[in-house]
Amino acid sequence: PVYCRIAEPDLVGHFTAAYAEAPPLGSPPAWLFPHRRPDNTQGTGATEEGDVLQAPVTPEEVVTQFKRTKRTAPGADGITYANWRWVDPQGLILATIYNICRINTRVPRPWKHSTVTLIHKGGDTATIRNQR
Repeated sequence: PVYCRIAEPDLVGHFTAAYAEAPPLGSPPAWLFPHRRPDNTQGTGATEEGDVLQAPVTPEEVVTQFKRTKRTAPGADGITYANWRWVDPQGLILATIYNICRINTRVPRPWKHSTVTLIHKGGDTATIRNQR
């Protein structure tokens, strides 16, 4: 395999700027998330249609995402969505975990870290813009 030869500080600077946190835009419109129904907001404090992101995650939503996700890279724990589909086909475990995170407004520290594999798309391999 050929590994990216771009200096790590250059990569960090490029992707930090590319994915810099944008200022909050307020609640997104409900049509943007049709699977998050306003009627799922009971007990969450959500009072407007745009608050659907505060709605509990349902097992049905997890199963829907399972069906849409074919191949995924595992996290640091080595678990893929295919593993989750096998262990939790009804989406009950993940829905519970997601809702605990939502209620506590915290996610496990490992969820905040990832390993990114750059894919060269042509041109000069030393040019960051030629990496995806």
